[in-house]
Amino acid sequence: MNIATEIVFLSILLLQLSLIIMVLILFNKHRGVHHPATIDSDPEDIHSIDSFTINCKRYFLTAREIEILKLISDGLPYKLIASQLCISEYTVSTHVKNMFTKVDVTNKMELVSRIGLK
Repeated sequence: MNIATEIVFLSILLLQLSLIIMVLILFNKHRGVHHPATIDSDPEDIHSIDSFTINCKRYFLTAREIEILKLISDGLPYKLIASQLCISEYTVSTHVKNMFTKVDVTNKMELVSRIGLK
């Protein structure tokens, strides 16, 4: 290969690499991936999240479990929670048992306290 061929070959490789990097950057922006620099640049992102939200994410609570947890913290019995959410009392109980397992607690008081509601 002569020098001109090598230069063309390297140029094509650099162009391909640049395109791959651009696609990766666009893909990450589309997915909502935040780099440390972008998080630090907007302090509202960090300070607007309360301990309740952080703990719900930490323990992988579902939206329905969070709804039930809020009603439990208000002191509602399972029967009333079931009525308000249009589900059975058994379903409420199952969600609560799942939360107990996820959060590693044995009663509702511990659950509410560990998540940070009251």
